[in-house]
Amino acid sequence: VRSDGKNIPFAADIYDEQNNIIGNVGQGGQAFVRGIGQEGNIRITWIEEGKPVSCFAHYQQNTTSEKIAQSIILNGLRCQIQ
Repeated sequence: VRSDGKNIPFAADIYDEQNNIIGNVGQGGQAFVRGIGQEGNIRITWIEEGKPVSCFAHYQQNTTSEKIAQSIILNGLRCQIQ
């Protein structure tokens, strides 16, 4: 969820701290990622009204994270728009 309370758009790209793409946002604003550590920071980017928008979130894999095949779903993240 964005810091303004709106869902992050479907198919937004997710990047790790080294600027590698590690996943995408799925339906309902869920973050589907792969190859992440137990804790870290991510950047999510998308286009809104023709302009690039980014937000940043800290994650920690815990009981609210789900694993499906090779992907991890990060639930309940608050992404700060900058």
